[in-house]
Amino acid sequence: LRAPAVAVIAKPNDGKDTAIAAITNTLADPADQVRASAMASIAVLAARGNAPADLVRALTKTLTTGSWPDRRVAAIALGKLADKGDPAALVKAATDSSSFVREAVAGALGELPPATGLEALLTLSRDEVAQVRAAAAQGLGRLKDERAAKRRGELTRDPDPIVRAAAGS
Repeated sequence: LRAPAVAVIAKPNDGKDTAIAAITNTLADPADQVRASAMASIAVLAARGNAPADLVRALTKTLTTGSWPDRRVAAIALGKLADKGDPAALVKAATDSSSFVREAVAGALGELPPATGLEALLTLSRDEVAQVRAAAAQGLGRLKDERAAKRRGELTRDPDPIVRAAAGS
């Protein structure tokens, strides 16, 4: 019940400070689903203007110090913020120990300008885990860049069918 409530709190146009305070509090909730909902709600607030700096810092902190499920959700949320978030934190997270986080980071990096996320995406496209390579292929496909297009073409010949399908779509 608390997770849907967080999403509702982020939607009103009035009381933005109240929404920020509610989201900040729920980022430390003991329930995974509530924390995930709070992180996703940050993008809702950002859609109405700039991403609140305190909340972006909280996402960045979670991306570096949280449990792997929280780091994964933080990467997704930062990706939705694109360059309003913390692109440097996403680039750094491309080396995360969890393949689930690296997969989310690859998707998020595709939302950034090529100058920011391309090198990390190229590295992720060579990851040992097929799902990470597939997410990198999709991210590369969203970038308007010659190197991204070339690497994506190479991924159409990857040994794993998941990667080939992602690179061909």
